[in-house]
Amino acid sequence: MKCFFLEGKGIIKGEGVDEIPIGSGDAIFIEPREYHQLKNTGTEISPLIYTVTILTDMEGKNASPCY
Repeated sequence: MKCFFLEGKGIIKGEGVDEIPIGSGDAIFIEPREYHQLKNTGTEISPLIYTVTILTDMEGKNASPCY
């Protein structure tokens, strides 16, 4: 999954990872099934865009790790 931050500022935290500051124009990649948490540290709404790739197996059946 990819996450694009359009405006604002915040932090992202993953399992076993320190908090990382994020802000307007940043993009991050999150592995399938990876625990993550986003927190808005600003005073305004921080719009963002998530994109998720749907994976298929060799027979074309949906094998996406997203649930």
